[in-house]
Amino acid sequence: MNWRISGVKKIKLFCLPYAGATSFIFSSLGSKVHNEIEVCPVELAGRGIRCDEPFYENFEEAVNDAYETIKDSLIDSPYAFFGHSMGSWLALELYHKILEKGHNKPIHIFFSGNKPPHIPFSQKKIHTLPQLQFKQELLKLGGTKEEVFDNEELAKIFIPILRADYKIIENYKYVEKANKIDCGVTIFNGTLDVFTEDEIKLWQKYCEYECRIINYEGGHFFINDKMEEIAECISDTIMSQMLL
Repeated sequence: MNWRISGVKKIKLFCLPYAGATSFIFSSLGSKVHNEIEVCPVELAGRGIRCDEPFYENFEEAVNDAYETIKDSLIDSPYAFFGHSMGSWLALELYHKILEKGHNKPIHIFFSGNKPPHIPFSQKKIHTLPQLQFKQELLKLGGTKEEVFDNEELAKIFIPILRADYKIIENYKYVEKANKIDCGVTIFNGTLDVFTEDEIKLWQKYCEYECRIINYEGGHFFINDKMEEIAECISDTIMSQMLL
């Protein structure tokens, strides 16, 4: 397929990270997606180039901050969202925030590695656990390497970020919205993740149109091994919609 679309600005793909991550996790995605797509990682406060800024007190603060970060880029360019784990809930709330502020809707949203937020937490809250128990719980998920805890310098950097992110996730209370998502939606799911098939299917409850679910082999952090396939899916999906 010839995806070249003359006269149209690049489609911005705003990427929202999982708990404890910086925008760097999306650094390889830019070279893998179609050249009409501009990958725009969103850096959250308290990490990366924003390491001197305070952490968020709650999820609403994170959503509002992400909106302020991207709002000027929404004016004259088509765009989409890709959020993994915590980032998927940020993408959901950002969608409604953006429409509330009168901006054009995205052309597509990719929710990855998470159940819809109306489903109560089945796992215990971990952000207040002592260091050893906190480490054990995170290692079960597989996204944080043991060396982060064992290396004193790394631990000083990343443990506070992880605790701060889990605090806002575990205290987040989803409020049902008046309107459903009025754009294309794709769900990326790891076959070995903790979420059930029935839970993942409940994303449909949020969507005006039928959402697509794509399963990838792997656990919660399947995106680390499947970025090539994910990039291809994102490219095919976005560019196909731009041709409609």
